[in-house]
Parts: sequence; structure tokens; C-alpha cells
Amino acid sequence: MKTREQKGRELGQGDMLVQLVRKGLLSVADAASEAGLSSEVFEQQMKSQKS
Repeated sequence: MKTREQKGRELGQGDMLVQLVRKGLLSVADAASEAGLSSEVFEQQMKSQKS
């Protein structure tokens, strides 16, 4: 079972990866790899997040 702190860190990391991709500083493939996701799943998550 994850603690609130762990969940918060994971959410923050995901948000940061999305922002780096949107700024063109990181590729979707690299961000997805860092997040432990497939590129397709990462892109879906990006689309579901607000800009």
C-alpha cells in the first residue's frame, strides 16, 4: 500500500514529465520510459491533463 507521500511524488513526477514534453525538452518516448509506461499510455495521460 502506497503512502500519500509516495502518491504525491509520483503525481508530481508525472506532471513534470508532461511539462518537459510539452516544452519540447524531452521526447514522449523518454518521458514514458522514465514513468514506466508505454508511449501510448503516456500520451493518453498527457491528453487527459489540462494544459
